[in-house]
Amino acid sequence: MTTAVQNQLTLFSIVLLIGLLFSVRIQNARKPVMNKLYILILWTTVGVLSFDALSVFIDGIDTALARFLLAFSIVMYYVLHIVIAFLWMLYAEYAINDTTKNFKIIALFIMPIQIAVLVFSLLSINGDYIFRITSGNNYERGTYFYVISVLTYSLILLTMLRVIQLRKRVHKGDFYGLLLFPIPPMIGGVIQLSFEGLSLIFPGVALSLLIVYIYIQSKLTNTDHLTGLYNRREYDHVLSIKLENLRKDYILGGILIDIDDFKKINDQFLHHIGDEALIEFSKILKESVNKDDFIARTGGDEFAIIFESKDPNMLEIILKRLEKRLYEFNEKKEHLYELHISTGGLVFNQKEHKDLVEFFKILDENMYSMKEKHHQN
Repeated sequence: MTTAVQNQLTLFSIVLLIGLLFSVRIQNARKPVMNKLYILILWTTVGVLSFDALSVFIDGIDTALARFLLAFSIVMYYVLHIVIAFLWMLYAEYAINDTTKNFKIIALFIMPIQIAVLVFSLLSINGDYIFRITSGNNYERGTYFYVISVLTYSLILLTMLRVIQLRKRVHKGDFYGLLLFPIPPMIGGVIQLSFEGLSLIFPGVALSLLIVYIYIQSKLTNTDHLTGLYNRREYDHVLSIKLENLRKDYILGGILIDIDDFKKINDQFLHHIGDEALIEFSKILKESVNKDDFIARTGGDEFAIIFESKDPNMLEIILKRLEKRLYEFNEKKEHLYELHISTGGLVFNQKEHKDLVEFFKILDENMYSMKEKHHQN
């Protein structure tokens, strides 16, 4: 690969990362720790790519300033390998356990590795360890160049194994993002080891960070942390755009749902059982709707379904599915509680309803009318 193509790849990766930085910074993420760690990884990767580009630019320029800049950029390049692996370990740990309690242990584990890499990188300036700089100010891989790759990949693979081991604690979408992260840089690293002068590891990291954004970061602001359904913010957003994006010959329908006597579940069995009930009901909702239907948790025990269909009977179909799955859930008697609901469902009619906001107000009224009848009974 020519230097020109390498520079273009590096520039593209930096532009991609800056785009991700901009997207993340304008979000109001519900997990600020994960958001901050993700931003740190983005900035660190930008730094690595920048130092790599600088070293390529000044390689072979034999002046005092160029020699200093080449040595500095290469040392930073290798030191930041471990920094990124460390930050990724923290990010994955928080995604798994939703706490920083193990951060200190991870830091203590990484510290001697980071110090050793820094020391041997500095010694390499006038020696032959991780890299060497020739008399003409040219960079070459050192005798122990492979140690850095082994260390970095070992840390990332260790994180990958922990994710797999504790996958039941991780939301399904988060799990795939965490699992896929090592793959692009590992592929890039294998290719890079075979071709001196080719740098593909950190363009691979940039691609991995895009995958993490798609699977995890983008969902931190529009999903409910407990159920994995869309949250109220996303629900309001969908209401504002759904009607104008309605496909031709499709009907648009909505269902509002409230779990009856949910407060009794919380009061009688405590809040962790209440949380379990919400999760179980969310699963029932997912099983009752079609693949592309929108489901949101809009309040404590309130949910909304928005669907599009060519079938004019889809509202009745979804409600019957929901009724059937609730009946099956309650008949199994596997839980301390039963789930019963009140609903309000309609198909949108442009002649009768001014907009979706008004439409869902009517659904809300219908739902609470049903709830009142249930209480009276």
